Amino acid sequence: VERYEDYFKADRIMITLRNDRNEIIGFAGRSIVEQDKPKYLFTKRLDKKHLLYRLNHVKRKYSKDRKLQTLYIVEGIFDALRLEKNNQAAVAVLGSHLTQTQTSLIEEYVKSLDCAVTLCVFMDSDEAGLKGNYETIRNLWKRSALRKCNINVNVITSGEKDPDEYYSKRRKEENEG
Repeated sequence: VERYEDYFKADRIMITLRNDRNEIIGFAGRSIVEQDKPKYLFTKRLDKKHLLYRLNHVKRKYSKDRKLQTLYIVEGIFDALRLEKNNQAAVAVLGSHLTQTQTSLIEEYVKSLDCAVTLCVFMDSDEAGLKGNYETIRNLWKRSALRKCNINVNVITSGEKDPDEYYSKRRKEENEG
């Protein structure tokens, strides 16, 4: 008798991962139990360095007709979703920094827009996120087409661990105030 084990296990929110052409290429499972490690599980054999989560959505929403002004580059899935909920275009690197391959995807997209875009790097506030800011900016700056963009860095200094938590706290304060 053959047995199957659920790779993603229970108590995870399942997220569909699509490439920039909107094709499903895998899944992510985020733990909803704080102690569970790892926090995220990804489809086996998925090479995250070739994927920018939500780039497919940004491409559909913003084109030459509807101008993109700012594109946030964040670490995690829920960071990108939180920014989107706050009417900001965002892609997630699914790691601590933007890779060369991901940088190529952004460069290709920005070139297609034919307009000035601000790239805003907004990584987590831990040590990996701070190093990720540096690596991401370095990778962006290596691309001549992206040197025309304004590149900003947001650093969380108010105690929140990531953009998701930062915007959640701001929203809660707005509702209470």
